[in-house]
Amino acid sequence: MQNLAKRTRTLMALALVLSPAMVKAQSDGTLDPSFGSGGIVTTDFAGAGDGAAAIAVQTDGKLVVAGNSFDSSFSTLNFAVARYNSDGTLDAGFGTGGKVKTDVGGRFEAARAVALQGDGKIVVAGGTVNLFNDFALVRYNSNGTLDTSFGTGGKVLTAFGVSAQADSVAVQSDGKIVVGGYANIDGGYNFELVRYNSDGTLDNGFGTGGKLTTDFGLSTQGFSFAQANSLALQKDGKIILAGQAFIGGAYNFALVRYNSNGTLDAGFGTGGRLTTPFATPNNSSNVSAESVAVQQDGKIVAAGLAAFDVALARYTSDGTLDPSFGTGGRVTTSISPSYDQTFSVAVQPDGKIVAAGRTVTLSDGNFHSLLLRYNSNGVLDTAFGAGGNVTNIFGVANEAVSSIAVQPDGKIVAAGGANFNGNSDFALARFNSGNDSNATQQFTKVGNEGDVINVPAGTTVRYGFGSNFSAPITFQAATTFTANNAFFGSDPFPGQVKEVDALGSGAGTTTGIVPPPATQQFTKVANEGDVITVPAGTTVRYGFGSSFTAPITFQAATTFTATNAFFGGDPFPGQVKEVDALGSGAGVQLH
Repeated sequence: MQNLAKRTRTLMALALVLSPAMVKAQSDGTLDPSFGSGGIVTTDFAGAGDGAAAIAVQTDGKLVVAGNSFDSSFSTLNFAVARYNSDGTLDAGFGTGGKVKTDVGGRFEAARAVALQGDGKIVVAGGTVNLFNDFALVRYNSNGTLDTSFGTGGKVLTAFGVSAQADSVAVQSDGKIVVGGYANIDGGYNFELVRYNSDGTLDNGFGTGGKLTTDFGLSTQGFSFAQANSLALQKDGKIILAGQAFIGGAYNFALVRYNSNGTLDAGFGTGGRLTTPFATPNNSSNVSAESVAVQQDGKIVAAGLAAFDVALARYTSDGTLDPSFGTGGRVTTSISPSYDQTFSVAVQPDGKIVAAGRTVTLSDGNFHSLLLRYNSNGVLDTAFGAGGNVTNIFGVANEAVSSIAVQPDGKIVAAGGANFNGNSDFALARFNSGNDSNATQQFTKVGNEGDVINVPAGTTVRYGFGSNFSAPITFQAATTFTANNAFFGSDPFPGQVKEVDALGSGAGTTTGIVPPPATQQFTKVANEGDVITVPAGTTVRYGFGSSFTAPITFQAATTFTATNAFFGGDPFPGQVKEVDALGSGAGVQLH
């Protein structure tokens, strides 16, 4: 497609309008039919029981899923990793037909987490049982072979004493690897955080020989119990561990934040630690943060369970409960009167929160997968699934979701295990989010060039050119357009009508990339009449209200004057729009 600055309204192309039924061709919480079979993918590692524990999305859209495979012949459990193409097919360029099984060195091994390096290598973390339980890491090359430059033949084991389990892993911007979990060192369990150099050796400049132990004090019974289940890295390099701690005779959500050098962050909670109680029957031991995520605004979301319900808590950046979320920063959700739990949480670009796990269905007493979505204030998003949740994704008697990821296009991928024909397999499902920024849309043919087209009041449309389309626009009154001079209509909203060149000479159906209509945070850069210089390489969006263009990157430094409520003088025809979200001042969102 030619540069927009060189395009004119004389180009011969057509534009399309979406009927109201077509605007939301992909409803929130519905399975994505372009993935696997009707949105579902299952993978058998030829084991007696396979299950996915963690998922990560590569920059090329491929999905890396780590978990475990049980070999009944030898009664061993090994690490198992699979990589899928974006359509859900196994990636033949990874391992053997898309799959890799790895014996880490113990009889029973459990992979719990996966992280991707910038060079395409894959790090899987978990535990292995030798004489004692150890942290176990394996690093693979991008083709699935073991990376022999890491540890011993691609594997690293780290001992703590009696028992330890690694539950989460992340790769820092400097290539160092941080692993979170828990260990029994002094008769009780404590949070453990370990940092490794990029070659798998312990980072001696971190903690004590690369290891950090954090307790929450002794319980009334005289022992310490704190178990870290999830790790997240902040943009500033600080590290968050989340899990549970037994405090004052009850179990609580427990979080710790460390500075990048491993010291406790005194600006978080109390001396770097915080605990959050939930009201539960009989001080139930089933109170735990199983997953943690950091929002774009720096707020921290932890999800898990409280007694028999799904539980979430959100904290401000200093560790205080966020009063704008749920009730005093906490949310509990009951799907089944028997038992609900979440294992994973993720935040969408629009601030909505997705959590996944399992629920018990009373009719059969079995575990079934559970996916929930909350609005940013902690209220269930009733536009998602059935009143905010989706259950029994894979349609079998025993199933659960262990991990979720939000793709760059907004779609939600869930990974876990499901029992098919007596054996469990890796089970994946991909859902439309209703906010899919790269969702494939089906357009309706509305006419040929020169035709008069009537748009009824209430109709929602998208205008677009090539693969770039506007946010939805709803017409409050009936409108008549003539498809003429390569445009659909006569530019009823300045800057909103764009060329459609994907159709050739005739009108018809096409697909397009749709930018998300989420509310954007603007940075005010000038008042009307000011001269603004945009440096080369700057990426911007123009927009008004909640409708914005796709990102545009300037190849050369450009100077604009904010005049007549516009940022610039329409350097790209059809791309500059009024910015009315800032009051009387002009503005632009910088990326």
